Amino acid sequence: MDNHDKKILVIDVGGTNVKVLVTGQKEPVKIPSGPKMTARKMVNDVRKAAAGWEYSAVSIGYPGPVIHGHPLSEPHNLGSGWVGFDFNKKGRTYEDYLGVRGLERLGKKKWRRHVAGVVGQLKNALEADYVVLGGGNAKLLKDLPPGARLGDNSTAFIGGFRLWEDSGARARWKKGADRTVREIPSAETPKEASRSSETLPVDNAF
Repeated sequence: MDNHDKKILVIDVGGTNVKVLVTGQKEPVKIPSGPKMTARKMVNDVRKAAAGWEYSAVSIGYPGPVIHGHPLSEPHNLGSGWVGFDFNKKGRTYEDYLGVRGLERLGKKKWRRHVAGVVGQLKNALEADYVVLGGGNAKLLKDLPPGARLGDNSTAFIGGFRLWEDSGARARWKKGADRTVREIPSAETPKEASRSSETLPVDNAF
């Protein structure tokens, strides 16, 4: 997904109001805050206010010192519980965008767009020649995203057999039969495969 296309949810935490705005909107939604506004209440209130909004990133403006994304002290004019609060704990996962939950929540059209966006990001990040889409819901894709191929469950077995096609791997196994498969250096074929493709399940959580 291009940064220009990314939709960002911005949360401005203040002593009187918590203001919420998402990319494309002109007027923020105001949520009354004050001494009873704890971190957990803020998250719950924002989730309610932003229900149905589409966004892929969140920015929070906090009335106090912050380091590495974590508040260093409690705010003077709000409730407690901000220091040490895990703001990612109740966030959405890949399952909410690419899996069954995402399909049910977004509908086929938006779900397909999310799959296509993640395929592009994964392909670029790993410099893969192509991305293999697996899982039962892959068949629901109307058109495969650019750089994607439709996988098949049987390919898992093919990959398992190919691990041992390199004679060097078999020789190493014979020399150290007491070692586990995980301890054996990767064969040449799997290394090449990892650079050329990645498998992306579209109906299971990562």
